Amino acid sequence: KSRKRVVNGELRPGSKVFLVGQSPGYLEDLKGKPFVGDSGKELDMVLEKIGLERNALSISNACRCKPPMNRPKDKTLKREEIRACGQYLIDEIKYIKPNVVVCMGNEALGSILGMKGVMDLRGIFYWSEELGCKVMVTIHPAAALRQWEVLPLLEWDLKKAKDGCATKELPKPQKTNYKVVKNLRHFDALISSLLDAPTYSVDLETTGFNFLTDRILCIGFSMKERTGIVLPLLGQHESRLWSKQELEYIRDELKAVLTEGALKI
Repeated sequence: KSRKRVVNGELRPGSKVFLVGQSPGYLEDLKGKPFVGDSGKELDMVLEKIGLERNALSISNACRCKPPMNRPKDKTLKREEIRACGQYLIDEIKYIKPNVVVCMGNEALGSILGMKGVMDLRGIFYWSEELGCKVMVTIHPAAALRQWEVLPLLEWDLKKAKDGCATKELPKPQKTNYKVVKNLRHFDALISSLLDAPTYSVDLETTGFNFLTDRILCIGFSMKERTGIVLPLLGQHESRLWSKQELEYIRDELKAVLTEGALKI
């Protein structure tokens, strides 16, 4: 009752990447094509930026009909709606035989992998026995419209899908070396590594985005690819990990390394 037509997928035989979204919006329902509204424009912008042509992709949705207009905007699709369209989506993917399926949003993720939690699962390749190909999870373009700060995540994930679409096989796991600073001896070793490294990257994890009120949970350092050292400053539920004197020492040493001498970051 809420839609004018069924919006089938935009299928291109031979495409190596298959994008799956949530459901048609007003313009998609009007034109009978997926991703032609605001979310589609956002997606097109990202695809152009990473060098992935839309006319080389297949695109569909977890649900093929526009949800009712009076449903709250943050309301997810009902389970029976996804179930009703699920086999159509699977048949589309099996017909195209892509190397990578990208689930954009929780509804697509639930329909393809039966899971939820995009932010916890995004950016990683999974294997689908049913589809016989890799599956990547990312945020929906509509989320990037509402929250501009997550747009780089969408760009990064789609670029990774593009780079990994040459074959169906999962990439072989690569060795990593990650360490956690647990005491001042470990911290002193971290400082020595930072002083010796020609360059390094720094990443902060905080309790929020307000620099006046939120707190730093940990600081991550990396001197080369697939290596890292994490300096935790707060524990679970923001519990204390260091004494006042230890925190002052950590602060002073980091300040000296990060603000004095040649910039290495």
